[in-house]
Amino acid sequence: MMGCLLRVLRLTLVRLILAAILFVAVAVMGVAILRLASPVSLEADGASFSTPGELTAGLLLFSWFAVGVLGIHLLIGKAIDAKTLDDLGLERSSLLPQLAAGFGAGAGLMGAVVGIMAWKGWYRAEWTIDSSTLVGVVLVLAMMLAVAAYEEILFRGIGQRILEDGIGTAPALVVTAAAFGLIHIMNPNSSPRAAASIAGTAGLLIGLAYVVTRQLWVPIGLHWAWNFFQGSVFGIPISGMEVPSLAAARVRGPEAWTGGAFGPEAGLLAAVVFVPAILVLAGIAIRDNQFRSPRWYEERVAREAAEAVTAMRLDPPREG
Repeated sequence: MMGCLLRVLRLTLVRLILAAILFVAVAVMGVAILRLASPVSLEADGASFSTPGELTAGLLLFSWFAVGVLGIHLLIGKAIDAKTLDDLGLERSSLLPQLAAGFGAGAGLMGAVVGIMAWKGWYRAEWTIDSSTLVGVVLVLAMMLAVAAYEEILFRGIGQRILEDGIGTAPALVVTAAAFGLIHIMNPNSSPRAAASIAGTAGLLIGLAYVVTRQLWVPIGLHWAWNFFQGSVFGIPISGMEVPSLAAARVRGPEAWTGGAFGPEAGLLAAVVFVPAILVLAGIAIRDNQFRSPRWYEERVAREAAEAVTAMRLDPPREG
């Protein structure tokens, strides 16, 4: 009976539906708790995290999401799929070095985009440091870690891992990248073009970082640094959201290239910077045989190979 139940629960669609139901429950509980416990209300459209109160509320909410999706990831991964922490992308020994590598990569990519904009005369900024700004920047740093952790566990740890079992690595990568872009269409100043740009750049790059490392730390670090440097170091909206920044920035130039009020992830400059990195990671993944077939196909091939070996033992070829 238990074996039959596990077989049903291990079906790709069943695990995805279970994860979705549990995530909705986590989200509803988080928003309800925040409204009861915090006197600060976030903007209805999520466009502003400008005050310490809004940032603290955002930090608490996204931290709740991160803890919630981690619990869902562990529940499905360990209780249903019988995976180890390493299998689930949570190997403890690689946490710090891979998180640091991802953070450095994210900072470098964002710096390259801003550097090109400055070279073209599309970006100007003045940097100021005072105590109130520093408090806000530290809160943004913490909040963006929570955002990156929750989104990467949800999309890569849960979504991409489960889909990979059912349809293989390449289709799972494309589907989760598209879903990652689609959720950003609800952000302020977003558009279908912005969502498509995020899917085709950040979605593919971060998904490939997971494929190459098979851990969540590089994706989290990359996502974390990109958001933090974009908003609090360079003073550019993070997917349409304004946050406290060390820079008072002014972005001009063609919106198709700069991303306009949404941020550079909606512009063609992001593609210019991201596509070479995507090609490098794809090449590494191919070299290391990290593009996998669906689990059912691998199990069928293994079963047929075992049957062939058994048949040869029972009926060995006769010498002529």
